Amino acid sequence: MLFGADSGLPNLSRYTTSEEKLRVLENYLLLLLENLRYTLRNLTPDNFNQQELSAWVDTLRAGQVVAETIITRELYSQYGAIADLTVDSLRTDWKRAVNYLEEDTSPIHYITIHDEEISLCTATTDGTSTQQLERNGQCYWWTDAACTQMTTEDTGLPVTVYCYRELVKAQFCFAPVKLANGADAVMPVLTFGAGTGATAQAGKGYVYKHTTGMDLHYHTSDGRNIASVCFQDDGFVDWSARRASVHVDTQKGCITVTPEGSAQPISIACRQQEDGLALTWPDGAVFTVTTS
Repeated sequence: MLFGADSGLPNLSRYTTSEEKLRVLENYLLLLLENLRYTLRNLTPDNFNQQELSAWVDTLRAGQVVAETIITRELYSQYGAIADLTVDSLRTDWKRAVNYLEEDTSPIHYITIHDEEISLCTATTDGTSTQQLERNGQCYWWTDAACTQMTTEDTGLPVTVYCYRELVKAQFCFAPVKLANGADAVMPVLTFGAGTGATAQAGKGYVYKHTTGMDLHYHTSDGRNIASVCFQDDGFVDWSARRASVHVDTQKGCITVTPEGSAQPISIACRQQEDGLALTWPDGAVFTVTTS
């Protein structure tokens, strides 16, 4: 049965139409499938190469693929831990170990993923050092003086790294959001900036899409004000805290507003009423200002 697998691909140049070539390939695939079934059904301890299997497993163990990557929580590279890889966490700050070996104190940039958060981070160091730990507190050790591999077994060769101060420069995660109608919702939110520390949100920008539009908010560095751009489902764009020049003409009963960056002013009709003012916008909307 195995002779068909050794015959090579069929010569399709003998056939002129795509249908004929496809039929020949289908027949060849069926032949390979039958060969595979025959081989798997007839594998026994007598004809299975146990020596080659053992050699392959020994190769994996020598490279610490089985011992270090699959069984433990860490993934290693030539120079150290390239990721803290589990079912709920991933880090790409592998340059911590590399930079110390190269005496490089420049900032490092990396990504972390855990739970429902993806963070883009920048870390800086003042040159002080410490021993590298895995997230459960175990120390890392070099397996040899050449620093080619890491382990959590004490070899007397500690993996030393610089102490870094981490800043999250951007983040993508699920977060609670207060909608314009007052409702609360949990949705994916993009956050930009590490913030100033004046408040939890000061100096940060937020972008999120909800069912009736998309909002962009920037919290000022002192945390006192919010500048917003809201794209509405009705096709309008609402601006918050946009600069504008305002001119009031009492004789014509008109207020002219020219938003910063706009070439066309907005004319708002102003009409005196017994209890205040009635303001009529270009789209016909009326806003009443009453006096008490």
